[in-house]
Amino acid sequence: MDGPVFELALASWILLSGTASQYDPGIMQVVIANRQAGLTEIVLPADLPETDGWIAVENCGDIGQVWYVQNPDGEWESFLVVDCAQPAAAEWMRDNNIIIEIDAATAERWDTIGAGVGVQVIRRK
Repeated sequence: MDGPVFELALASWILLSGTASQYDPGIMQVVIANRQAGLTEIVLPADLPETDGWIAVENCGDIGQVWYVQNPDGEWESFLVVDCAQPAAAEWMRDNNIIIEIDAATAERWDTIGAGVGVQVIRRK
């Protein structure tokens, strides 16, 4: 691969470090169903991309993007952004260095139920 092309590709991504919190069981599924039904301002398509899980983030403009998260075992996984923080929750996220909230099934799979976990995230700028 040509050097400058590779550098341009990297320049369109951001690496973040922080903490992953989690949603309670079933909540992400409700959020997705509401977005797919057009009950929210930001709609998700009926056919979602295949990913390892779902996340919520601070910025609503990121809904629909796929982000990559390094799990506690050091492996990278893909996550669809399906929800975002309202103003009070966004402030809580910033105050506590929460960069994502993972779905409950992921928290169970990662064995982090009820605890924040340090993560690295790669996302588009």
